[in-house]
Amino acid sequence: MMEYYLTWHNQAKKAYEQAISISMPETYLTKPNGIVFIGMGGSGIVGDFVVALAFDRLNIPVSSIKDYRIPSWINEDTLVISISYSGNTRETILATLEALKKKSKVIMISSGGILKSLSEKYKVPHINVEKGLVPRAALPSMLFTVLASLEKLGMPVVSRDEITSSIENLKLWCSSDETLKESTDIAELFRNSIPIIISCSRFTPLAYRLKNEFNENSKIPVKVEVVPEWGHNDIVGWEKPVATSSMKCLILDCNENMCCEILSFAGKIISETGVECKTLKLKGKSILDKLMYGSLIGGLASVHLAKLRDVNPIETKSISEYKKLIVKLISIS
Repeated sequence: MMEYYLTWHNQAKKAYEQAISISMPETYLTKPNGIVFIGMGGSGIVGDFVVALAFDRLNIPVSSIKDYRIPSWINEDTLVISISYSGNTRETILATLEALKKKSKVIMISSGGILKSLSEKYKVPHINVEKGLVPRAALPSMLFTVLASLEKLGMPVVSRDEITSSIENLKLWCSSDETLKESTDIAELFRNSIPIIISCSRFTPLAYRLKNEFNENSKIPVKVEVVPEWGHNDIVGWEKPVATSSMKCLILDCNENMCCEILSFAGKIISETGVECKTLKLKGKSILDKLMYGSLIGGLASVHLAKLRDVNPIETKSISEYKKLIVKLISIS
């Protein structure tokens, strides 16, 4: 797992260069009424990241769906991007079939599997991503494929310079002793603890990405708090909390003035209950940089914590059991 994370810059570069060279059908170049991402788990987080990146860049709605159903408003004018690293995620396949029935403009991204077969059957674009990875560690491969695809469609959510900078920064961060220290410090913080991740709304997908990493790699439950909404409900839960001795808090500092003030206030409230808080400063100039830096640190920290807890970060027994159930419930002919 460590090797997967520490070669993220190679993943990102390869994925972007491959996807940017692929031609899109002429019919897909018309501006859609919205963009919908379909995906689950480590594949589904890609759509969440793009929603965050598109917030200030696109003037059409961008949604991320993690379900086997799609909303009724999706139609033939909607761009649907279905992502499943394996290509066999049943919920994603069922939702994608619904989009195909509605004649949406569907693009499929996977390393093969049923999604690729469906793309051939329905004659819609499919983009291959690098095989042989653990899905959650294949984030750059899937994300940078999507970023290139949106650029090809005339709807970039990041600039070419931001792409280049992010890949260069990933290379620096992957070889930095500071990165190693930051990730091991977080692992030590969460040792024998229930992690609490706090972020501002812009970086909600990153907070959940870290939660998912510690869930899957470290085998522990994690709580996520998001400001400013936190200040209208969750904050009251800290007036008389229980079991605070088992909690530790990580604050994701995005270096945005108002957000930093609110995060500082949240950290103060939580630390007054006796919960130790640590701040992770998200590096980089762009939102893409910060998302990738936080994801890298979180991935490495979760593997360090897995080692401290003597658990296998790759193995996910309970997910395998869940998938057996889903295969029974969702039959794909």
